[in-house]
Amino acid sequence: MRYWTIWSTGLLLLASPAAAQMAGGMGGMGGMGGGMGGGMGGVVPPGDEAPDTTPPAERPHLMKPVTREKFDKAVTAMFALADSNRDGMVTMVELQAVLDARRDAIIRNRFAALDRNHDGHIDLAEFIAWQKQLGSRASTDCAGYVDQNHLVGETLGPPLGDGEQDEAIAALIEPLGALMLTRANTHYTAGLTLADLLTYENQRFATADTDHDDDVDQNELAAFQHAQGRHR
Repeated sequence: MRYWTIWSTGLLLLASPAAAQMAGGMGGMGGMGGGMGGGMGGVVPPGDEAPDTTPPAERPHLMKPVTREKFDKAVTAMFALADSNRDGMVTMVELQAVLDARRDAIIRNRFAALDRNHDGHIDLAEFIAWQKQLGSRASTDCAGYVDQNHLVGETLGPPLGDGEQDEAIAALIEPLGALMLTRANTHYTAGLTLADLLTYENQRFATADTDHDDDVDQNELAAFQHAQGRHR
């Protein structure tokens, strides 16, 4: 019995280093696996990025750039408004006639609004009713009571809407006016041609298009407007 105990103990002692070595090796592999798992856990595969949770209302709004094509289209439409006789030229007399016709239309519409019974006359009652609508503005003799939205200036701009891009195009285009007709008519013809007008207006577009990519974005427009304000 004593011999069996001694022999068994010897076998255990012989096996202990090997077992310990194997256990250590397995522990090392476990540590290696933990290291690999930790390393891989820090990498986000492409396409699995967290979505942008910023509400759309809080994201910065960027104006859609104005392309040269849209710019040229607006300039061409402005020229067509002024070229009433469709001869391919806009003269000073022609431009003035267009502006006068617009003023005449506004005056007639204003008269029609006052002539409530549509008899072609404005009587005292209709005049007083109109004055009362003006409120405190009726007590002044200056022209300040006139609706500013129905004033016609001395220039003619492109026909545009009230959208964001429309406002941007209006800021980029110089409207047709007496001085502008003279400056843009580089060939000194009897009137301003569309080709000369496009050349003149595209110089303004090129000034605003600082990165020369054939469109004007929000930042370029702001810089252009700031520069124009300094030079006035």
